[in-house]
Amino acid sequence: MMSPLISFFIGVVTTLFLLSLPKMVEIISELLKSKINKYFESKKIVEQNLDPILKSLDELAAKLYSIIIDDFKYFSSNKSISELEIPADATTINTLYLFAQFWCRLEIFRKESLFVNMSKDKRGKKIIDFIYCIESNRIQILRRSVQRAIGETLIVRHENRYECMDYKKFAELLISKEEIEKWLDPLHSILCKSFVNTQHRQKIVKYFMILHAMIDTLDYKHESTRNRKSLFNKLNVKSKRDLKYRVFKKYLSFIPNPKFYYSGIKSERHPPFKF
Repeated sequence: MMSPLISFFIGVVTTLFLLSLPKMVEIISELLKSKINKYFESKKIVEQNLDPILKSLDELAAKLYSIIIDDFKYFSSNKSISELEIPADATTINTLYLFAQFWCRLEIFRKESLFVNMSKDKRGKKIIDFIYCIESNRIQILRRSVQRAIGETLIVRHENRYECMDYKKFAELLISKEEIEKWLDPLHSILCKSFVNTQHRQKIVKYFMILHAMIDTLDYKHESTRNRKSLFNKLNVKSKRDLKYRVFKKYLSFIPNPKFYYSGIKSERHPPFKF
């Protein structure tokens, strides 16, 4: 038989447990509710931003694909950014806009997810991984601060949402010598130098390869984007090595078939990344 002391102790513990049970249930319920709310909040932000990001990404990738195929002949002119005119320099202005539009979409995503843990959503986590990659020192076209400033310059507040400035407004601001010209001048300079400078050319080709991988990952069925061939033959040995050992091992290790982007080899044994 149990001693009176042990019986008393068990009785006290049982009573305390029963009294605290509703509070414990309430705490657990609140924790679960908070976790569920955070999951749906991150999912909502991804749903709102994924398609605009993909479309701006696809437009930029299409333009870069065409530029690279034609060996950067688009930028054989020695015009400075202040000398650009419409419609004579429409191709150059459009290229600047497509870069700015893509960076703008990334900034909108960054602003709307500022207080949300995006790792709760697989797609959100992958977008962040790609942003870290394209903003890394060895990959970025411009310094991160300049890229973000360009993106923010195109943000337009529309009711309760952020939107991206349209092409017509962008072109008018650029031609009218507004402040946006100062931010875009470094990008224009790199694009123009890419016609004769191998280093700048390879930087843009590597950037395109990462955009290509981003499209194939975030839209593997290509419902909003186009499926493209690899331009691995436009990479030099150093760029292939950077992609192989730095990009796809350090930043984008989740890519199922990285060889496709730096060697053109597409293995059927590696299915596309699925969310």
